[in-house]
This record gives sequence, C-alpha cells and structure tokens, in this order.
Amino acid sequence: MRKLRFIIIFQLFVLLFFNWVGVTSEKKTIYGFVDGSGNIYIIDSIYIEYKPVEKHMSSSGLYSGGKYVKKKLKTEEYDKIISNINIAINNKTIHIKNRVKGSGLIIVEKELTKQAYIINGRSKENIIINELLKKIINNSQ
Repeated sequence: MRKLRFIIIFQLFVLLFFNWVGVTSEKKTIYGFVDGSGNIYIIDSIYIEYKPVEKHMSSSGLYSGGKYVKKKLKTEEYDKIISNINIAINNKTIHIKNRVKGSGLIIVEKELTKQAYIINGRSKENIIINELLKKIINNSQ
C-alpha cells in the first residue's frame, strides 16, 4: 500500500512539475525536490513553490505537509539551494535505485533533458536540503 502511495505521489509530482514548467516563457533550469513525506518543492531562479502532501495522500492518512507556498527567492537562497542539490547529485554514494519512504527525489530539467536522482533519506545531503527548503518556506510566512 505504501509503495502504491509513493508511486501515486511520484506521478502527481511529475504531472505538476511538467505542467508548471510548461507555462514558463523562457528556457531555464528547473529543479524539483520531493522530500521523504512526499511534499514537493519546485525551484527556479526566481521562485520556490511548495506543494504539501495532503492527509489523504500521506502514507499514514494523517500527515499533512501544511499550506501551499509560492515565494520569490533571494539570489543567495537560490544559490545555496542549487549548491546543495548539486552536492547531492555529484555524490553517487548516496544515490539509491528505488524511492522508499524517507528518501529524497531530485529532478532537474534543462532545456529538453530531464534527470532524476533518488537519494538516501539518511544521507547528510538529504537532511541539509530538507532543512534548507523548510527554512526558506517557513521564512515566507
């Protein structure tokens, strides 16, 4: 049942991510991150968007990721996010084959290419990315 929910969350992420990308007027790099609970972050050089998991989509049926947020990013926030995402992408030792509860999912779209990376939920890189994104989103409220 949990695996099915993660598949549904992943499919939802892909649908939302690529619909959002489709409305941009210029070609730019878009980053997506799905945390271990299924909350979705979409990042470009101007905005960060947080799409929280809803109770009915969570593995427990009880967890809610909170409220939707879209905010303008400061240059230093964007740079810090992308730097940490790139550290995770470049550290192949933390990449895992299958998305499991707690793992992070990074998606990078540049021009016509899309790359996905699943990272170990217990890795230092995953923890840093999660804490950074939460901090930026929570500072907007």
